[in-house]
Amino acid sequence: MDKKAATLPNASDILITGRGHYAGIIIFDLAITAEKPVNVATSGRSQERMDWLALAGSARPTVFDWPVTFSIAPLEWESSTTITKRDPTVVLQTATM
Repeated sequence: MDKKAATLPNASDILITGRGHYAGIIIFDLAITAEKPVNVATSGRSQERMDWLALAGSARPTVFDWPVTFSIAPLEWESSTTITKRDPTVVLQTATM
């Protein structure tokens, strides 16, 4: 999975849509359990919450020395652009529709 993240601009192995409690749980669990390099993007409507999730998620791998990176992917509900730009292997939908 890390090969794709390294070669595609803004590529993500996992794209998590939503910014709530469930998204946070997934991000924080991935931050301390991933044994192989993985790039996780969080996507949602609140820029402030996405920034916080990416920042807080990034802090944990630093402490535990896990190969996980976090980024944000602004969400465009009207098109598939968010997903096609990131080309994720897995999409986790945690947002309320």
